[in-house]
Amino acid sequence: MHEDKAMSEKSPAFQFYPRDFVADAKVAVMSCGEVGAYIRLICYCWLEEGLPTDKQKLARLAGCTNEEFDSYWETLKGCFTLSDNRKRYEHKRLLEEKAKQVARRDQASDAAKTRWKKARSNASAMRPVSPSTSPSSAPSTAIPKDL
Repeated sequence: MHEDKAMSEKSPAFQFYPRDFVADAKVAVMSCGEVGAYIRLICYCWLEEGLPTDKQKLARLAGCTNEEFDSYWETLKGCFTLSDNRKRYEHKRLLEEKAKQVARRDQASDAAKTRWKKARSNASAMRPVSPSTSPSSAPSTAIPKDL
């Protein structure tokens, strides 16, 4: 519904499913160094809504030397796809998670607006409250003198 606005609002976090991660065949064949680089890259991919295509920049983001990254990239590149304009790498699962977040945010916003409208219409339909009781007409709390 509000996709353009919601997509431009950067969410600080994404759902991470450990079972899916360790069961992924691409991750299962990664070395420890490759897993570390991959985690860093998907974090940057989420925060920056994609990754640069320049391998030296990717190496820096991954936290490794160019030489290390060259050896890692053979395994890692299968986890990313080029965007339609071929200027950035994207991650399919992150795009799916972002779409879920946008849908949940829109649904929650619409539900809140519906509740607000209902509350306002109920408030205007209520009968006016009777004027407050003045102190002179309030029941006396004084103790009678004849007791």
